[in-house]
Amino acid sequence: MGVEFTSVVVVENLAGAVWPDALHAAAAVPGRNRGEAIVLLTEQSDPTPETLHAQLKAEGLPERFLPDRIITVEQIPVLGTGKVDTVAVTKLALELTAD
Repeated sequence: MGVEFTSVVVVENLAGAVWPDALHAAAAVPGRNRGEAIVLLTEQSDPTPETLHAQLKAEGLPERFLPDRIITVEQIPVLGTGKVDTVAVTKLALELTAD
């Protein structure tokens, strides 16, 4: 049985194509049942999964590139260089999805 890898960069690029004026960051967090879940953090107000799904279909990408959750945040953590702080994004995603 093979395991398919879902790149968070593809998820971020998908969100960027749908909402180009907002910053986005995706993180892999432990899934509820097993494996990993992809969480998309975005500065986009009122993001809809349907819009993201339509873009996914338009690009011919498989369903695994849809994030399990989309969470609007006030600000995506960035480093002093302006790049997304992936460590802080993962920590924030874990905090926001803690049950």
